[in-house]
Amino acid sequence: MSTLEELYCGNLGPCERYVKKGSEYDQMTKDIFSFEERLLKSINREERNLYEEIIDLRNQQEGIIEKEYFIDGFRIGARVMLEILTEQER
Repeated sequence: MSTLEELYCGNLGPCERYVKKGSEYDQMTKDIFSFEERLLKSINREERNLYEEIIDLRNQQEGIIEKEYFIDGFRIGARVMLEILTEQER
């Protein structure tokens, strides 16, 4: 199957990432989760709701910027390919 077919069929998920166990990213994720658990145990219901709203907004914000980075990367890649192809014609 071609890359375009894979993308169309949903077999390519650029937003899905594989996190290697034991990697720096994996350890940071575990640390964040641990700190978050400790924080949530130490605050009241109103503070917890406020914190959860902040986290939701941060996640939405990160989703927007990740999408923009992906689009920009794709466009840069396409420009590089066009430049390579047009250079070959000269």
